[in-house]
Amino acid sequence: MTTRDAKAKYFCCYGESPATGIHISYSRRRGTVTVSGWYDHCVGIEGEELTLDEFLTRIGVTRRDLERLLASSKSVPLIDAADF
Repeated sequence: MTTRDAKAKYFCCYGESPATGIHISYSRRRGTVTVSGWYDHCVGIEGEELTLDEFLTRIGVTRRDLERLLASSKSVPLIDAADF
C-alpha cells in the first residue's frame, strides 16, 4: 500500500473518456514514482510505488536518454525546488 505525499507532482492519462485512466505521481522527497489506475469511473486498480531509478529502468530509459534530455534546454522545464 502506498501513501500520498501532499507535495507530490502528478498527472493523469485518460482513455477515450475520464471513465478510464492512469495516475502517475512523483515524490522528490521520497524519490518515488507511484502508478495506479481506474476504470468505470470508480473501480480502482491497485498501484505500485517504485524508486525513480527502478521506474526509469523498467520503462527502458537509459543514462544516454537522460543526458540527451538534459542537454536540450527546450525539453527540460525549470522547476523551482520550492514546488516540491
